[in-house]
Order: sequence, then C-alpha cells, then structure tokens
Amino acid sequence: MKVLLTGGSGLVGTRLAPMLAERHEVTHFEMRDPGDGLPWIEGDLLAPDAVREACEGMDAVMHVAAIHGPNWRKLGDHAMFEINVMGTQNVVDAAVRAGVDRLVFTSSISATGHGQGTPPPYLPIDEEIPRGPADLYGQTKALGEHICRFATARYDLNTIILRPGFICDEDCRFPDTWRLLSCMVDVRDVAGAHVAALECDAIHHGVFLVTADSPLARVEPLHFFADRRGCLEGLFPGIGRYIDDGAFDPVAIDEWYTLERARRVLGWTPQHNFELA
Repeated sequence: MKVLLTGGSGLVGTRLAPMLAERHEVTHFEMRDPGDGLPWIEGDLLAPDAVREACEGMDAVMHVAAIHGPNWRKLGDHAMFEINVMGTQNVVDAAVRAGVDRLVFTSSISATGHGQGTPPPYLPIDEEIPRGPADLYGQTKALGEHICRFATARYDLNTIILRPGFICDEDCRFPDTWRLLSCMVDVRDVAGAHVAALECDAIHHGVFLVTADSPLARVEPLHFFADRRGCLEGLFPGIGRYIDDGAFDPVAIDEWYTLERARRVLGWTPQHNFELA
C-alpha cells in the first residue's frame, strides 16, 4: 500500500517508519525531513490544503502525530489542542476527500480516563470502559476518536483507533519496567500494533488497547488488592525482595488492561512484557 505517515519523527514514528517501509510504500508528512531516507512531504497539520494534497494517491494514512508530555508543557494547552484536534480533523477530512481507504489513528488510554486517581469501574479494563478523560490531553484524544467514528459513519472511511498505554523506549530496564504490569508498553510493540491494524482487512471501524500483556488480567482483582506482594510473588518468584528493597511499590499498580480484542481481531500480541532482572 501507499501509506502517508504523520509523526514519523517521534518516539513511535521512528520505529514504525522502517517497519512499514519493509512492507509498503511510506511517505512522511512532516515540518522537517525525518532523515531516514524515506520520501517526505513538507507540510503543517494545521494547513488543510497541504494535508489534502499529501493524501492524494494514498491507500492509507497513519496519523501518529500529536503533542503530549514535555512538548505539551513547553508549548501549552492551546497548541496541543490545535494539533491534536484540528490536526486530526484536517487529516481525516483530507483522507475522505482524497478517497483514502483506511486511516489508523493513534489515540491513548488517556482518552478513557487513565490517571484519574480513582478506581476504575472494573478490571481488567477493556475498550468499552464507561469513563471519561482525566486531563486535557485525554480530552483531545477522545475528540480525535469521535472524529474518526463520524468519518466512518458518515463517509464510509475505514478507521482503526489504537489506544497505547504509557510508551517506553527499548532501553527501559528493570525495575523501571514494573509499569509493564499496569499501563506501560514497549515502543516496538506499539509500532507492531500499528502495522497489524493497517493490514487487518476485517475492520471497518474498531478501537483497540495497546499495552504490555499483564498477567494481572488473568488474576482475580480482589486477590491482588488483598495481598499485592503475595500475588506478585506467585506470578514472579523472587520479586518480593525487590518490593522489600523499595525498587518499586506495588501500591502504585491500581489498574491494568485486557488485550483480548487486539489478539482476536488484529492478530497482535506484545512481545516485550514484564520480566524480572
């Protein structure tokens, strides 16, 4: 397929672009050349005509670009809202007008309330959780999802929404990797999920969680909350000494996710999950 990729210079995009290029014709849409040797079109997500021109002749669009984290703090709320919401509207509108067949949108678990600080209504969390965003970033991603759903319903554009957890790079090491038990995911797995979404012909519209495969999804939540240390020791013998040494505090693990839908529909499963050092 001829694929237009936004956000190819970011954490996910720099891993995704070469993976895509092994299987498809990839063109970047960026303000600056990502420098990976792939074709690129210079343009701004906030310039509708430029986005529309870039989409012409494409079979699919992968919209990964967004402002979050340090860039959000640096650029502020207004810039983030513009890029994450209006930029997404421009991409979706351009895809529809150009007759693109498929759009993959990178959302976030923040779209459905990660980080609220209150217990979720049930565990493990799935794609249907009835919970709203906890911050403005999550709100922008929720609005992006609505834009995609509308485009599918109104214009018949195939849209696939991915909700990655907190993304870590491949250099993350134990004990920092303990969040893979909860809400974190390796960037290589996020890239792999995007490829799987692009190539899944069975989807007209779908939403998929993308986190590490937490064994807690197969544990009775009350059992875990009653004895966090004992439960984790049963899953990972020897982990108790790291808890006792203060390497990490299992009290910080308060929610986790099921990947059943992504496995069943996309045929995707993460390869980089939590392991003891």
